[in-house]
Amino acid sequence: MSPVARPNDKNRRDTGELVDTVYQLAGQPKTKLRSTPALLLRALAVTNPTVRELLELQYEFQEPFIVDSNKIATKLGVHATPLDQALADTVATYRTNPSPERARIGVVGLLRPCL
Repeated sequence: MSPVARPNDKNRRDTGELVDTVYQLAGQPKTKLRSTPALLLRALAVTNPTVRELLELQYEFQEPFIVDSNKIATKLGVHATPLDQALADTVATYRTNPSPERARIGVVGLLRPCL
C-alpha cells in the first residue's frame, strides 16, 4: 500500500489554491477554474486530435495529485524546494526570460486546463 498525504497536512494544497498562488505571483486577478463537460469533449474529439488526446488523459484529473517528498528526504537527505519559493522563482524566470510563445500568451496562459 502506498503512503497517502493526510487530509490535515498543513502543506497540502488543491489545484485551485495552486492556481491562486500562481496568479497572485504573476500580479493577475484571481480566476475561476472551469471544466469542460465530458460529452462536449467527446463531440469535439471527433474532429480535433488534441481534444482526443485530452480525453485519453482525463482520468488524471478525476482524483487529486498528492505529492509528498518526505520519503526521499528521509532516505537520501534530499529536500524539495518549498513550493512558494519554486513558484516565485518560476514566475520570475518567465518575466526575465520571455520566449516569443510566453510573451504571446502570458505567464498565466501556460496553466494546464482543468478537465
